[in-house]
This record gives sequence, structure tokens and C-alpha cells, in this order.
Amino acid sequence: MSESISEIKLLGQMDGINVQSQAACYGQTALFFANDGNEPRYEKRMRISRAMTLCNSCPIQAECLQVAIVNNEHDGIWGGVNFDDAKKGPSRVYKAAAHKLNYLNSSSTPPTLKRGI
Repeated sequence: MSESISEIKLLGQMDGINVQSQAACYGQTALFFANDGNEPRYEKRMRISRAMTLCNSCPIQAECLQVAIVNNEHDGIWGGVNFDDAKKGPSRVYKAAAHKLNYLNSSSTPPTLKRGI
């Protein structure tokens, strides 16, 4: 399993502030990472939905997503992107993650992704 959000060194300190403690997911690592692979499909969908909802309201969503991209994550929900899917098709996940990061770092309207990206 990947490191939890609270253990990521790349986010670390920013202007003397513990960035991880500002994350909407702080202390809720289990919500963002599959526990053992035997999770029932319905429960997995509900867990991912709750995680995505938290991500989309998080003040450090862009930083979290950038950490996942830089660290080549293949597990968990990071910045509102499900990196578990990277095990099946990493290029699609990383393309979607980069697209979302560009949007988060701009002031434009939300991106429209084609189905399957």
C-alpha cells in the first residue's frame, strides 16, 4: 500500500504550515485506499464516491494530485483521481490526472473529459 496522505514528505511544510493537516481527508486514510482487495463491489463504489466528494472540496487538491503524479502512484484516490485504475491502464489515468491538474491550477471552466479517458 502507498504512504498515507499524512506521511507524504513532498507536501511537507509550506510557509511553516503543516499542509497535510489542511487536507479534507486528514486522518481518513482507509477511505482512500482499498483494504485487501476483497472489498465488495458496492462498498468499493461507495468508498470511492465518498473519497471523491472529499477530494473535490479539499483546499490542497492540486498539491495532492501533483504528489501522486510525481510519485507515479498506482494505489488509492489522490486529488480526486482513482490511481487504482493505473494498474490496468496507467497512461489513461495519468493523462486524466494531468488534465485535471491543469484545470485545478487555472481559472478556466471545468474540463470535459471524453468517456474512457
